[in-house]
Amino acid sequence: MIGRRAFNPFSRVEGRVFIMSPARPPSRAKIARALKLFDEAGLNYSLSKNIFACGSRPAFPAPPDRRAAEFNSAVADSSVGMILCARGGYGTSDMLPLIDWKALRRRGTIVMGFSDITALHLAMIRMKAGVALAGPMLSDIPESFKRNYAGLSLEKAISGDRGDLDISRFREIRSLKAGSAEGEICVANLTVLSSMIGTGFMPSLEDKILLVEDLNEPFHKIYRYISHLRLAGVFDGISGLLLGNFRNCGGRRDLGELFASLARSLRVPVLSGIPFGHIRRILSIRLGAMVLLEKGRLLLR
Repeated sequence: MIGRRAFNPFSRVEGRVFIMSPARPPSRAKIARALKLFDEAGLNYSLSKNIFACGSRPAFPAPPDRRAAEFNSAVADSSVGMILCARGGYGTSDMLPLIDWKALRRRGTIVMGFSDITALHLAMIRMKAGVALAGPMLSDIPESFKRNYAGLSLEKAISGDRGDLDISRFREIRSLKAGSAEGEICVANLTVLSSMIGTGFMPSLEDKILLVEDLNEPFHKIYRYISHLRLAGVFDGISGLLLGNFRNCGGRRDLGELFASLARSLRVPVLSGIPFGHIRRILSIRLGAMVLLEKGRLLLR
């Protein structure tokens, strides 16, 4: 039982949490589990009326104008402090030309999610609008109510607290390329990041520390995305690289050699084993926050 006095990182949200799906609709079971937890915690939230909507066929997300209108309505609502994305999948990028970026810039609303939500987060950085927060969606919410790195990092990301949180205290992080770096962090799903290159919504990653993850992509596609980022010059300007979880993305030895080869080609520190991605206990990070890589350690600042 959670109870109102238990640890609740969402208590740091200044306003109501609005739950919607910028990509594909979530499962009703995951919604029910998350809402039960929110109710037990006394969280101020509301649920999108269109959260289970799809397109002309079940494989399609709801029409982009419908999703964007709901997003823009939440941004315009002064009582909403956070938009919590229910799930990823695909379809988020369809919304980007339809978003009211001026309103989002003015309001500074927190938008939390990851995976396909990367498209929205990258656009937010490019447009300098809102607060992009890479963090749990519905299936990962339970771990965020615990005083582990999942809960503590979420509380830190929501509040904007600048005290150091050493993730190396909680999880073993491996150094593939030694060195130190400090800078703003950008968090991205590798597939979506690759697809955003060349669009008008791709921000500069110059001097950024880049964290990437992915799920259920065959190894040849992961290899291709890494090659694409190399050719596009994405790795040329970054100040550090962090590798999150790559579950079901090929054999461990193949991935290990690919990332080791990438690390050898870079002149910046590279760390792997970052607890971020499609895992139960997910790290939360405010994009644009400062991080420090030093002696194989990751500190959120």
